[in-house]
Amino acid sequence: MSTPMVELAFTNDTPKKIVRAKFGLIVTGPEGNQVPYEQGLTFTAGADPGVVTKSEWSLDMEKVDIHRLGEIVYLKSARFEDNTTWQDDGNQRCKQEVYYGPK
Repeated sequence: MSTPMVELAFTNDTPKKIVRAKFGLIVTGPEGNQVPYEQGLTFTAGADPGVVTKSEWSLDMEKVDIHRLGEIVYLKSARFEDNTTWQDDGNQRCKQEVYYGPK
């Protein structure tokens, strides 16, 4: 049986290296309904300024329909190498949307 995954490629557009980031996920189900994924997606591999960085996460099969139509991944918070932080204000300013369903 397949394990649902989410893959993300992003560019750090700040002048500082990101050492930790937390992403949120909203899954578009087979009927087009959007459901927030309850578990946070944590990134700790480091993201240098101006460099495309890739990451992937396995998702809990009990919480995600393998036949989903798409997903929205958004940055919730970031910690930089100088220990400063950035927190999203709830507007999902840094997000990536992917839709797999019919057009």
